[in-house]
Amino acid sequence: MPRVKKQQEVQPEATTPTKKKTAAKKSAAAKEKKVDGRTVEGKLQKMQADYEKVSKKYEELCKHYAELKVEQETMLSTVKTLEMLLASFNALTRKGEVKMMKPEKGTSYWYIRAMATVKSFEVVTCSWNDWTSDHYRYVKGNMFLDQKTANIACQALNMMLSKLNH
Repeated sequence: MPRVKKQQEVQPEATTPTKKKTAAKKSAAAKEKKVDGRTVEGKLQKMQADYEKVSKKYEELCKHYAELKVEQETMLSTVKTLEMLLASFNALTRKGEVKMMKPEKGTSYWYIRAMATVKSFEVVTCSWNDWTSDHYRYVKGNMFLDQKTANIACQALNMMLSKLNH
């Protein structure tokens, strides 16, 4: 009469692949030569391995740093552009606030004028008189309440003009 195996005697199939994996790991580990940290050669090998790890990490950090640097430069450029645009529409930016305002009579302001004879732009100072020319400059965005912003915008225009001339 044939003997029937009890359920306890049957081995689950799931354990078989695990044994194969651990055997593969053991054979790979057996192939590697163990480093003896007590010998000069072993110490040198360990130091070389540590150096390679640190070098790889350094290269990764340098790459990441370069990516962050490009991102920072892009953001700074965007902020400068936004500041110029806000200033050109008479917006003062201070302490995180943007305040739009029409100047009172007699207020000094700066605008950019084209100089046809030398093919460039220059910054000119003026006083707000509430005249038509003041309104045109204001609406056009060519009116700055601080000279520094006017100079930056003028430099940008001159750079664009010089690129067109080449």
